[in-house]
Amino acid sequence: MDFTHYSDRSVALAVALVNGGDRLDLAGLGRLVRGFQVRPVAADVPAARALAARLRAAFGAAEPAEAVATINAVLAEAGPVPQVSGHGGQPWHLHVVPADAAFTRWLAATTAMALAGVVCHFGAARLGCCAAADCEDAFVDTSRNRSRRYCSDACANRSNVAAWRARRARP
Repeated sequence: MDFTHYSDRSVALAVALVNGGDRLDLAGLGRLVRGFQVRPVAADVPAARALAARLRAAFGAAEPAEAVATINAVLAEAGPVPQVSGHGGQPWHLHVVPADAAFTRWLAATTAMALAGVVCHFGAARLGCCAAADCEDAFVDTSRNRSRRYCSDACANRSNVAAWRARRARP
């Protein structure tokens, strides 16, 4: 699935943030945002964890309206102010908050705008949580037929092998 140059990285950031959840520390948060020209500090970690928990609700929503309500609530609090920027010799691209915005505002606005783009252009059904029994990771379904159920091939294979073994064990 083709997201814009800006949003594909931001969508990946939203997924990684949600999957990092309450395990996030400062080093992990720094790795997540590498390449975005922002730098978190230790005080940003609790807010990032809270944001991850809130965004998880959008991925696990039973109804599209629930996902939209979650995303809209984060957007309302973050107050994105989209602007076109062309700094550092890069082509024109979109920034969703001013350059001097606090890291937590930037993170909330960037991830929520990315998920809003997915929902608006491709549908809320593209946001999902892994169907594997021992996994809760979030993902964005980029399959052509909207059939993805697992966060990774590893989870899909593990689930399929477990189902095969269970069928085989029946008398």
